[in-house]
Formats: sequence, C-alpha cells, structure tokens
Amino acid sequence: EAADAAKRARAAFDDAKKKAGQDARWIERFVSPFVRQVEAELAMSEKSSEQTLLAFADEIVANPRFDAWGVGLFRLERIAEQAKRSGRDALARDIYERMRRIDPGYPPGSTAVPVKVAATERRTF
Repeated sequence: EAADAAKRARAAFDDAKKKAGQDARWIERFVSPFVRQVEAELAMSEKSSEQTLLAFADEIVANPRFDAWGVGLFRLERIAEQAKRSGRDALARDIYERMRRIDPGYPPGSTAVPVKVAATERRTF
C-alpha cells in the first residue's frame, strides 16, 4: 500500500512539474525532498537499497542550502533508524558517517536502538 502511494506521489509530482512551466523549479525545490524521502525509506526493502539510500544520503550531504543542515540531519537520522530497525547496522553506521560530514558534533537525538559496533571501532554512532 505504501509503495503504491509513493508511486502516486511521484506521478503527481512529475505531472505538477510538467504543468508548472517556469515555476517547475519551485516544485522541484520544495516537493522533491519529500518524494525522495519516501522513496528512500521504501527502498529499505529492496536488495539494491543500500546504494539507493547512500546515494540519497550523499545528495543531502552535498546540499549547500542553509536549511539543508537541519533538514538533512533529520532525514538521515530517520533513514538510520529504519536501517537499525531492519537489522542493518552497517548501513546505519554509513548513514551516521554522512551525518558527521554535515555536522561532526551532532549527536543523533532519536537513536533508541543502539548500533552494534565492531570490536575495532571506538565510536558509538
């Protein structure tokens, strides 16, 4: 059901951009992150999800806009939490690494489920 809703959201987004003419860039700028977030979270169940999620995370990290700092951390934290709930601790650690690129001092705030840390690692997130 969620996948179908995401497909409808993507189709509506694409249609709105086509109809918007010169204003399409605004739709892209303000709506695209939400459509991409849903697609990224749903990708968790796909075999190729790690590449999809890490590519999405890299886009967030590279975003130069001021608001991207807080919004990016929030989105990446949600993805990391989903990865942990799915038992994919390595993916969660990779997402945390992207979060540190945005803000090295940011401690993830909603990490209720601890990530299993390899014996050679000292960091806890």
